Amino acid sequence: MERKRVIRGITPETIDKLKQAISSRITASLTEQLRDAPEAFERLVELGLVDPDLLEGQEEVDLAATVRQFRDRIAELAATEPSVLQQLEVRPLEVMRTDESELPKSSGFVRVPMTVLFSDLEGFTSFTSERGDLEASALLTDHYDTVEAITRSRGGKVIKKIGDGHMLAFAEPAAAVMASLELTDAAPGPLRLRAGAHQGAVLQASDDLLGHVVNVASRVTDLASGGTALVTRDVRESVGALPNVAFANTRSERLDGVDEDVEISQVLAV
Repeated sequence: MERKRVIRGITPETIDKLKQAISSRITASLTEQLRDAPEAFERLVELGLVDPDLLEGQEEVDLAATVRQFRDRIAELAATEPSVLQQLEVRPLEVMRTDESELPKSSGFVRVPMTVLFSDLEGFTSFTSERGDLEASALLTDHYDTVEAITRSRGGKVIKKIGDGHMLAFAEPAAAVMASLELTDAAPGPLRLRAGAHQGAVLQASDDLLGHVVNVASRVTDLASGGTALVTRDVRESVGALPNVAFANTRSERLDGVDEDVEISQVLAV
């Protein structure tokens, strides 16, 4: 039987703090949070998730940089050991979204119009538990290639991938809609893919996208079930009529972390 990595010394309370840090929603210092959990801190250093000098005499911590380091290392671990996500109780979509209000003032981001599409695989956690890291990692390798090919064929770009989750960006909303249908059709059996998209002005710097549009797209994906793609009314209205594509009736939803209700529709192949 395959031996799973055990995350020793990390309590549920610490996991909650880490999840808040990943989402850039904390108000207290990350240093203060980890100083009270030395065993958890040592284990996170061992995994390469935080800098070993983080607690050494620093009055202030670059939270944005620490969160990016955590996210990037999680992505590396999850590609070969997907069970790490389960052990840390972290969802890929949760890692990839960031609240615009928490960005540093001098972040160097510029605003650009973009359609952001998220996806993940329904049932991947159970698949990993039942089949083990080796088989789950092999599935992810093939899935990454498929997502990359479909995204590029539609003129888009893979911005981030963590475990079974992807953040994709498209200059044209129609391309994102078409890609969402192709991605759901190409899900690796026995799993099903779900997707969600929103458009608007995003904050862009080098290879990253952040802000309200990203957050909404991620939350819309949370509402989708396996095998379905959802888009906001903004995307639907921008796309207009597409050959062999229809949209289900629009419905209004309240999304976590979003002040206003958001109107969404399911994308249908006809």
